[in-house]
Amino acid sequence: MSSSVFLAGLENELKTGGDPSAFAYDHSFFAHLSAMEQLVAENLLIEASRRGDTKASGTLGNLGCVRALPLLDDLSASSPATAVRAAARRAVALIRPSSAASAAVAEDLAEGQPIDRLLASETLRQQPDEAATRGLLDALQVDDLFVRDGAWDGLLDRLGLPRTTGADDFGPLSALHLRVICTLKTVWNPATSRARKLFQRILAGEAPAVVIPTYVPGDPALRAAALATLNATTGDPINLAPILAMSGHDREWFESNLLSRIGDKDVRAIDAAAALRIKGVENVLHEGNKAWSAWSPELAVTIRAALLFLQR
Repeated sequence: MSSSVFLAGLENELKTGGDPSAFAYDHSFFAHLSAMEQLVAENLLIEASRRGDTKASGTLGNLGCVRALPLLDDLSASSPATAVRAAARRAVALIRPSSAASAAVAEDLAEGQPIDRLLASETLRQQPDEAATRGLLDALQVDDLFVRDGAWDGLLDRLGLPRTTGADDFGPLSALHLRVICTLKTVWNPATSRARKLFQRILAGEAPAVVIPTYVPGDPALRAAALATLNATTGDPINLAPILAMSGHDREWFESNLLSRIGDKDVRAIDAAAALRIKGVENVLHEGNKAWSAWSPELAVTIRAALLFLQR
């Protein structure tokens, strides 16, 4: 494919907005352009960025376009449009990494639109400085499970800790992760506070093995039985027997799993968590009832029945 075709494709994307699911334009063509054609492409993107095209700013950041920095600096500091300002900040952090750039991106964790918060978290994961680390710690407490989940993985990577892998990992860190990504604040807020303290201790120099308890496995047959009933698609109530027979880390993981499932409006998990009288479940159910009763009377009935059971 000729370079002129690549340039024509970029011009078309700039006119049409490109892939609606993408946050930058396709720049895979760039390596096929001559030096002069690369300047032309950069100029097209710079002018689009100047007009407030956030995808163009993102593409300039991905390309590491130093020539765009004066414009991006100006947009990141003074654009009245939140999305334009946030995209420029992320691009600056990619082109000219620094603590100041990371700190600016971190501001959008609290102030930006949901997509800007998510992209800010992803950008911070690519930055090696302390400001980015502080931003990721702050991102753990953002009211958006995708931002929290991305920040969690970013911090694990930064600290050299293995990723938590759900049903394949029943350890204490995995149990904590299940709570961090719950949609209900009564679950995720105390979990993220605990996670921040753990990560801060490791960042301060404590050994992970000291900070994070070593997983002590229980009976694998009980775990298998509990997973089978949790994941059953028959609609039957969750069989509590294997969970009741557990203790320690395995019990903690399955209780965390149930609380996380309540955040997904899982009726079976609501009944099971109440029957097990998981610590804090009453407050969790009150939050769910307040959030969901207006649009789901059936779910509200289940929650209220569980709350009545807990009052016995």
